[in-house]
Amino acid sequence: MPEPGAVATYAVVVEERHTAHAAGNPGVRVLSTPTLAHFCALAARRAVARGLAEDELAVPRRSTLAHLKASPPGARIEATARVTAVNGREVTLEVEARDGDGTAMTGTQLWAIEDRAALLAAADG
Repeated sequence: MPEPGAVATYAVVVEERHTAHAAGNPGVRVLSTPTLAHFCALAARRAVARGLAEDELAVPRRSTLAHLKASPPGARIEATARVTAVNGREVTLEVEARDGDGTAMTGTQLWAIEDRAALLAAADG
């Protein structure tokens, strides 16, 4: 089981394919909100995964995120997730994504620990 205080990061340089323009918002060549949220989720998954048994996986259940600033192509984003609480099979994390000019996104995520075989069998349903 993940431990409170566990921290993980995900770092990436913003490319054109990460922009709002590429996602269908013409002319808006800055990192899109859904892509930035995805980077935070990747950091969260890493933080949670460190404490999983081989037959478990973690799935996101809820996110509350604030996108605070625009990040242009070429900016280096570092998303960090820290486990703040473990309640049974639920894991709460604080997430933050920063670029060279400050905080781009901040918020919380709730992840659930699931039995891998049962979840995948249900998906085949």
